[in-house]
Amino acid sequence: ALVIDRYDEDWTQLAWAQARGAARALARDDPLHAPVVAALRAKYPQYRAMALETAELIELRVERWVTWRA
Repeated sequence: ALVIDRYDEDWTQLAWAQARGAARALARDDPLHAPVVAALRAKYPQYRAMALETAELIELRVERWVTWRA
């Protein structure tokens, strides 16, 4: 599961979302690794300076979303 939350001092604004599903590590030699790195760099400029080629990535295939808000 991956959890994304929104915190606020005003607790009536609290919220979170969970993406639940099967996950796996994408090793550097996985055929999907290079295209995913390229897509991340195209979308997020801050990743262009990072050595993502040497990092393992996590692929999450979302099967279910769960959300909550105050």
